Amino acid sequence: MEVSNLMQLSENRRLRPFFEHLQTQFQALIEKYQDSATLVHHFLFIPLGLADSALATESENGVLLLTDDFPLYAALEKRRRDVVNFNHLRQFYLMR
Repeated sequence: MEVSNLMQLSENRRLRPFFEHLQTQFQALIEKYQDSATLVHHFLFIPLGLADSALATESENGVLLLTDDFPLYAALEKRRRDVVNFNHLRQFYLMR
């Protein structure tokens, strides 16, 4: 979900190898559907919304989450979920 927003950064030449790697990795992903009627009962629905609730659910199921959404990142990090803040990766690649 977040990937489409992050992909806008691919114009930066230094990030291009990273996005080319992601491009091949995404071809192997399995996409899942979660109905809204279930997601509205997630504890993050009221503070963060429907999309973040769906992402948090996947994180709780052991999926590594990549996001640039700091409130979502902080909520999942606090609960010791596998989550990576994309801004940390961006800083690493921009500093190279």
